[in-house]
Amino acid sequence: MRLTGEGTTFRSSLRVEVRDDSLSPYGGAVLLREFEERTAFLAGVIGRLVDPRRACQAVHGLATLLRFAVYRIVLGLPDVTDADRLRHDPVLRACLAPEHQDRMPGPLPGKSTLHRFLTQVLALRANRRVLRQGLIDSALQPLLRSRAFVRRIYVDLDSTEIEAHGEQQGARHSGHFRSTCFHQLSLSLAPYGTTLGVLMRPGNVHTAHHAAAFVIPILARVRQRLGAHVQIVLRADSGFDSPKFLRALERSGIYYIIRTRENARLLGKCERIAKRRPGRPSGRFCATRYFSFWHKATRWPGERWFVARSAFDPGELLPDWTLLCVHLPGREGRKHVVRTYLARGKSEQVHDIFKNEMNGSLMSHHRLRDNQVRAVLTALAQNLMLAFEAHVRRRKASRPATVRARILSVAASFVRHGRSLVMRLSANPTLQRLLRHVADRVSRARPLPELLPT
Repeated sequence: MRLTGEGTTFRSSLRVEVRDDSLSPYGGAVLLREFEERTAFLAGVIGRLVDPRRACQAVHGLATLLRFAVYRIVLGLPDVTDADRLRHDPVLRACLAPEHQDRMPGPLPGKSTLHRFLTQVLALRANRRVLRQGLIDSALQPLLRSRAFVRRIYVDLDSTEIEAHGEQQGARHSGHFRSTCFHQLSLSLAPYGTTLGVLMRPGNVHTAHHAAAFVIPILARVRQRLGAHVQIVLRADSGFDSPKFLRALERSGIYYIIRTRENARLLGKCERIAKRRPGRPSGRFCATRYFSFWHKATRWPGERWFVARSAFDPGELLPDWTLLCVHLPGREGRKHVVRTYLARGKSEQVHDIFKNEMNGSLMSHHRLRDNQVRAVLTALAQNLMLAFEAHVRRRKASRPATVRARILSVAASFVRHGRSLVMRLSANPTLQRLLRHVADRVSRARPLPELLPT
């Protein structure tokens, strides 16, 4: 349809037309979909999901529904109401429903269908177990692709607050976070930053509440995937120094480095490093001293090994203490143990990506079980983005938000040629070189034999 019959007044040869060409702002999603297909990233989850629906009433398959639920989070539109905006997008229709081959498939699921899928299908106990196992397998993919002999891995356990919206089940006021929230547990694989598991809990529970029941089954499956020879070392802050949690880890054969709260008895054993070394203190550098000792509390069955570090910052009279409760297969250097623990700062970045870049803080369901499903899907989308970025990386690592802005959010149009659909991406020369590099790297992707669906 022409807006002007002749032409524009300022330039008669220029005509403005409105056409029904298939346009999309998510052209780069095709590269992500190809990577996911070649690596069988979601194939293990899709192949084991249980479908309780009647065949005569199911318009969209489980594969389309699950991919649509994950890809909308990847694209930065996690709310269920965003499904009505994305269901007519030509790129997503071609990517998520490829069975139509030479013709464009119909619209994707709407918000009502997607909401029923999240709250009625994925919320089933069997499907929740499949999602948890699929999340663990997706988190291990970068480690298995490195093809290195792994003797020890480090996993980081941490908790964070997820803001609640309205009268949601499990939403409680937390005096520590000073808000009405959920208190979420997260277990990540260092140094890759992938998420092994998430657990939504009421906002007023203790940090170590349900920690053993959450961590031990996940690490048991990790050991099953990697082999019994792999040593698993858990790192956590002082909120998890519960005697019950430590005993559960020791009985399960899991090693740990967990920070401990300061108290008079522990600091009394560290008197020899509680003062600066003799001499003029440095005005530029932090002076650190290390000490290790065995200690037995009243409720403990035996002694445990502790490593202490006192750090004197320039201009400070009192030290900054780091007290670690350590359970490792052998005695290791005190400085090495402290540095290993301090490397767990990667877990804070995992929380930041989950909450801000993947919009994991937007838990809009009423039931806690449905919000748990949504949290696992968000973590699965985060692992997919991290695996895609690691595979197509050119030089240094990029954040998922950068990958979304530079690679996925590319204007595209569809043109039909005979029995094929041609997608044309609109990019400047710099972006063209980047997309060619990404396409070349994606074409080399292969699935892992260990993670193929059984």
